[in-house]
Amino acid sequence: MQAFKPQPLLVGIFYFLILLSIALWARDIPNQQDVFNTIQQLIKASTMGDPGSFATAAIDIATNGWISVANEWILNLWPPGFVLLEALIIKVLGPDAPVILVLQILAAVLFSIVLVLMYDLLNEYVKSKAAFILPLLIFAFPVSRVFLLEPTGITLGENFSIGFFLLCTLLAFRSVERNSLRYACYAGLCLALSAYFRSQFELILLALTGWGVLLIIAVLFTRLKESIEPKLLRSVVMTIAIVLLVAHSSTLPWRAYHWIYQGNPSWVQTSNLVFENSVKTSEQLKKNSGGFVVEGGGNLVCIIDPASCGDTANAKKIFVLCALF
Repeated sequence: MQAFKPQPLLVGIFYFLILLSIALWARDIPNQQDVFNTIQQLIKASTMGDPGSFATAAIDIATNGWISVANEWILNLWPPGFVLLEALIIKVLGPDAPVILVLQILAAVLFSIVLVLMYDLLNEYVKSKAAFILPLLIFAFPVSRVFLLEPTGITLGENFSIGFFLLCTLLAFRSVERNSLRYACYAGLCLALSAYFRSQFELILLALTGWGVLLIIAVLFTRLKESIEPKLLRSVVMTIAIVLLVAHSSTLPWRAYHWIYQGNPSWVQTSNLVFENSVKTSEQLKKNSGGFVVEGGGNLVCIIDPASCGDTANAKKIFVLCALF
């Protein structure tokens, strides 16, 4: 008799209930915000700068239709994804909505989809019970629970960028496996969404573009082509090309916005700061209160390639080349 395999929807419901339980009751660090806090209470209770800035911009957009001049700096330093999500919650549910709770529910939904795709992938290689349990190991670690589901991480918005990036990866695998244009488009859209929620993923998009182009060239114009089954080769090339094309097309509106109002198509100004800091010496950064950048390895390019230190004019080019090679 063939072993019973639950339907993806049923698996997704179980994952959602487990993740929501973690979000509501697990507290791996003390003094986290109340999940029923309104957006104003979130701002008052926040001990970090970023959540308060995101919430302030969200209130501004929900009230006035778009960011005001006084708060425009917020969208110069961070992409708009998380701010717009918070603004949508306020607009739909009102200013007294339990915004943290709503964000936790949405995060549980997002990661339930991620886990279902992982389950579907693993189900081909291991037993159904193992395929169900293995994806949940992501949340066996306190850091994952804190930053992906618990209030502290939820108010930072990084969990959504991570979730969408994981979706991109899993959908790209599915696209290659099934030679599916549709899944490749979904993967590209998810890659763009990850960048809209956190600027670091725009840098990942640029690095993946360079690697993707090099891989396509290597596959099509070297002997590597002969070692890959033709059908798989076409699927891989198609997936890479479509994912990158859709991702870059989806990021064009925000680049156009910055080009029109800022005079350049930079994703955020923080990207320029990341590039510049990457080629500064530790002494330069510490002198300008940038010790935290040194501790976080933000000037790794300078450390790896001392010849690049101080070359801020070519910082972006050097950073991308370092990421590629």
